[in-house]
Amino acid sequence: MTLLWGARTMKPDLIPVPCPICGSSCILEPGPLKISRGERELRVDTWWWQCQGEPCLYPGGAFEFSDPGLCRWQEAQIREIWADRFGEPFPGEVFPWAPR
Repeated sequence: MTLLWGARTMKPDLIPVPCPICGSSCILEPGPLKISRGERELRVDTWWWQCQGEPCLYPGGAFEFSDPGLCRWQEAQIREIWADRFGEPFPGEVFPWAPR
């Protein structure tokens, strides 16, 4: 298995979105993401929306999510990093469940 750690992405320039649970404002926070296809695995430090509202805070963290705009941004970044690391296009969809 090929395992790569520490690939970093630049912070996206996106308009903040409201939390889908409580409607509070969200901020972009860095966080890990692991993508694997077959024998290959790529771990990327990417970005997630993090709710700042009281209802979504819990011991050890806050509610984090990715909206369609952030999913598209993450997918483009992952495809670029994958091609740089493995010398081939990313196979298939990065987030097959994400709305298009």
